[in-house]
Amino acid sequence: MLFLGLIPGTIVLISAFMLKSKPEESTTWGILIIVFSIFSFFGMGGFVIGAILGIIGGAFALSYNES
Repeated sequence: MLFLGLIPGTIVLISAFMLKSKPEESTTWGILIIVFSIFSFFGMGGFVIGAILGIIGGAFALSYNES
């Protein structure tokens, strides 16, 4: 059961690294970060502050405007 809780966190972490390396795809990575942060918050447990920060970070990624 412990490994099921690590899956959303791992996906959020990988999405964050991909967001850093490919900022032109910020919408895709932002959506993935938000979805799996919410999933870890409600579904699999985890740290509440990490889920909240993931949701905030995903929102920032969605609002990112490459000039």
